[in-house]
Amino acid sequence: MLLKGRLSLPDLMRFTSLSAKQVRECLVVLIQHGITFFSESPEGKNEPTYYTTDAERIMMRLRMGAIMRDVTDRFGNEVTINTTAKAIACDIFVDLIIYIGTTYL
Repeated sequence: MLLKGRLSLPDLMRFTSLSAKQVRECLVVLIQHGITFFSESPEGKNEPTYYTTDAERIMMRLRMGAIMRDVTDRFGNEVTINTTAKAIACDIFVDLIIYIGTTYL
C-alpha cells in the first residue's frame, strides 16, 4: 500500500498473492494499530472500500523506543511502570511529536 497508494481488497489480494481471509486479518491488525485507514462509500452507493497506509505512523512506531527512552530520561521511571500507561503516554507523545513536526532518529 505504501508503494501503490490507495487499494481495495481485491487489489491487495492480487498484489500480495494472499487469500481474502489473510488480507482481512492483516488489515484488522494494521487498522487496530492506527497504521492503515479505510474509506467506505457513502450510504446507498455500491463502491468498494479502499485502504491506505500512513508511512509517518510506521516511522513513529520504529522511533517509539527512542521516544520512550527520552520520556523516561525527562520524567523518570514512574512513566514506564504501568505498561498500559506506557502505551497511552507513548501514543500521546507520538501524536504530539507528529503535531509539532519533531523528528526522532
